[in-house]
Amino acid sequence: MLHATIDIFTGGIDLKKRMMIAATALTLVASIAAGCGSGTGKDSAGTASPAGSPKASSSAKPSGADKQITIEFWGGPQVLNVEGIKSTEYGDYEKAMIASFEEKNPGIKVKYKLIGAAEIEQAITVALTGNNQPDVILDALGKRLIKYVNSGKVEDISDFYDPSKFNKSMIDAVTINGKIYGVPLWDHPEIVFLNKTIFKNKGLENLIPASRDWTIDQMRDVLKQVSGGGVYGTAFYALNEQGDEMMQQRFYNMGGKMWNDEQTEIVMDKYPEAAEWIQTMIDMMKEGSAAPGAATTQAVDALEMFKQGKLAMLPWGTGMYGAIAAGKKDGSIKADIELYGIKPPHKAGAELRLTNVGAAGISVFKQTDKDKREAVKKFVQFMTTPASIKAMAKAGGYLPAHNEAAYEPDDADLRVIMKEIANIPMASLGYKSKAYAGVRPLWFPELQAAFAGGKTPKQAVADFTQKANNMIAQVNKN
Repeated sequence: MLHATIDIFTGGIDLKKRMMIAATALTLVASIAAGCGSGTGKDSAGTASPAGSPKASSSAKPSGADKQITIEFWGGPQVLNVEGIKSTEYGDYEKAMIASFEEKNPGIKVKYKLIGAAEIEQAITVALTGNNQPDVILDALGKRLIKYVNSGKVEDISDFYDPSKFNKSMIDAVTINGKIYGVPLWDHPEIVFLNKTIFKNKGLENLIPASRDWTIDQMRDVLKQVSGGGVYGTAFYALNEQGDEMMQQRFYNMGGKMWNDEQTEIVMDKYPEAAEWIQTMIDMMKEGSAAPGAATTQAVDALEMFKQGKLAMLPWGTGMYGAIAAGKKDGSIKADIELYGIKPPHKAGAELRLTNVGAAGISVFKQTDKDKREAVKKFVQFMTTPASIKAMAKAGGYLPAHNEAAYEPDDADLRVIMKEIANIPMASLGYKSKAYAGVRPLWFPELQAAFAGGKTPKQAVADFTQKANNMIAQVNKN
């Protein structure tokens, strides 16, 4: 945008004439600004605008606003290598979109701040405490949204978009007490990965399910056969709550639940399948089809074993495709890994459910200025067009939230599994409970006790259920 400064020298001129000169000057400045708003299809650095970016609107500035509006926009590291944008670093795509938006909306400036994945939740918490929060945030909202909503400082943005055009499960994830507190962008659903190379090397390629579907019993039988020679069928982990959604997935697909559908109560003790699955994990470690030492293993430890070619199977998010490809390219992964995605193994007759490891979206913190809220609305709408959601989801290998943002993944195997899981509903993981953050770390000490033999699986489930519901009651009372 061209910035013009006009100095008005008023010495010796009466007030009426000075006012006429000032009005003329303001008109000239406005005409120059309007000329800057004509889109050229280039960003401020002269590079092409993002593919699919919305066209400039007929009104560049928020209705009724001649003032310059600045939007504070924070985001975590979300996407790389987005088509149409040189985005080799996290934040590059967002910066390119901002440049394009500002060109089309010269009355609005967007200040972007990239925050590390391990720091963003704490940064927002501190900002909320000091009433210094940003206007807009792009983050993995699944586990954190309820925390932000409980602060009382998040906007209901029901008027920003039409939720009927989005995936129902993803809309439900950002809807609390009937109000919509975010625009879902994508989900990072958990599937189960097989390393086909291990099966081929052992002459067991025929055991790979062409249907992309296994029952628990089928899975266990295959993993027994493929284990041995320094390779385990899979690995479990219970050192801490990291990766807990992938452990919960196993309970749900045994036919049980941890949380009720309303996310108000822990109901694990009502489902014998919970203790049954814990016993199954213990038995698999004893028979050698799962790696030993789950009580002291983290999710990232299991991932590292898979990347080293020591596990034949591991549940993980669909971003695994991109991570393995990148690791092979930069040399950090030297094992021969050929990914084959399947649906989460399930108990025969159980309703299949997905869990997610990184649902992302955009939320807005409360605005008191009407013109600024309109500017924020315009920016959020610009960032969440079907074309933008499609570009970001494809870059990460994610499941897009918008019904018109479907894409054909570059990876042939991802193309197949995406179609297989597209209509599987998400499990209720308790993200909407005010007590979620307190309940979450209570489970793993009980699971560790069961793995170590200090408690029976049934007792571990009962103790966790009681402790968790006591926590929920206490939080709800406050």
